[in-house]
Amino acid sequence: MNEPIFVKGDLSFTTPDGKSLIEYTRKDLSLFGCTSLPWAPLNPKDHFGHTVKVQIKIVPPGALHLEAQAILMHEQALNHDLMGLRFVLSREQRHLLSDQIKRFGYLPTDHVRKYPRIPSMSMIQTFPLRAIVKPAARPSGTEAIPIVFDVGNLSPNGILLTTENRIAIATQPGQRILISLEPRGPFSQTVETEGLICRATDSLNLENGNMVRMLGIKFIRVDELNRAAFLDLLKDILERMKGA
Repeated sequence: MNEPIFVKGDLSFTTPDGKSLIEYTRKDLSLFGCTSLPWAPLNPKDHFGHTVKVQIKIVPPGALHLEAQAILMHEQALNHDLMGLRFVLSREQRHLLSDQIKRFGYLPTDHVRKYPRIPSMSMIQTFPLRAIVKPAARPSGTEAIPIVFDVGNLSPNGILLTTENRIAIATQPGQRILISLEPRGPFSQTVETEGLICRATDSLNLENGNMVRMLGIKFIRVDELNRAAFLDLLKDILERMKGA
């Protein structure tokens, strides 16, 4: 059974220049933050990565009010360019918001996938923690520069990849890429597939200040040999999760 991950709430914060108050009502809030917000009157070029003090109000029946810092994120998809807020919560604030989500939250139907994604787990011996990514097509005479990504989650239909390598800024929604999953432990076969970047989100690593690029990718092409290997890998991971 899927646990709720969102709760409805209102957000407000003053722009970094202190001149305008931005308010959003009845938004989907999670422990991570809030996504898919319009940028205006801000813009990603000037304001990505800025820290703001955000007022978080959970509407009844929760009736919770928190004041916390948030980092302005940049979200890109094929047809939109949006802002996200990444909450920076204290332990107590995280506990309070988590309780609200557990008691009054929900999992929207448009969030539920046919195949739920499996979060990265280093304790599972065969779960691939990294992937090598290259463009599926490039201009003649040029050499593709491979980028190593961390695997955020995995499913039969797609994958979430993250990196702090700034070269990855060149990867954009709509681009096709070649993905090679790192073999680990007893599963020694590399799985290769072609994917389509559906979403790119830029955030910050709060520990070191590096930009983090997250790519939401849909698998679009895989040959029979790699398909069989990938299904064997997923089956192995799920079996090990049951025994964990």
